[in-house]
Amino acid sequence: MAPISFNDLTFLPNHPEIDKSAPVISKNGSSISFVTNATSDWWRTPTEHRYSGPVLGKEVSSTVLEQAEWSVGVSLRGDWKDEYDQAALFLYQTNNSWIKTGIEFTQEKPWLSAVVNNPYSDWNLLPYPASSSALSPTPFTSFKISRAGTFVRIYVKLPEYGWTMVREVTNFLKDGEKVFIGVMGCSPKGQGVKVEFEDFWVE
Repeated sequence: MAPISFNDLTFLPNHPEIDKSAPVISKNGSSISFVTNATSDWWRTPTEHRYSGPVLGKEVSSTVLEQAEWSVGVSLRGDWKDEYDQAALFLYQTNNSWIKTGIEFTQEKPWLSAVVNNPYSDWNLLPYPASSSALSPTPFTSFKISRAGTFVRIYVKLPEYGWTMVREVTNFLKDGEKVFIGVMGCSPKGQGVKVEFEDFWVE
């Protein structure tokens, strides 16, 4: 497992950057926090194309891309307040092909969330652990996205079960295609919320 310093990340090219205060990064680069942009989102349907949530990350190296199996992960949390506030681990190929997985606030509580866009967005939700759902901010929760041959699998680390797969996608990544991995926070209906990430890694 190779840690990735948040000091080494850049915004996804040709997409919005954070428009409030600059991100706060720890001295050793292992954690970052920022306030999301108002009315920002990643969501795509035949009639709606929204790509306005800032993504901080880096392009995956060719060495990693040539491997049949690799994973990227991060831990995250947020001080949720508005419908659809969210923080996510993000994997981007194009505006038509991307994955986000993390925590999303809806129906007045946080949920474990995964969205796969290829070429339109679908949405999976799992209940957030009841013992932590009433806390603000919620505790750090770990997510990872793994490639295994032609499969991409999405995992969340649950207190009682460890790494648990919540979604499997077939034929999503092709050999040699460039991939941008990073973290994303957005507030589709709100004015911004503080989100935090730590322990970003790839292997």
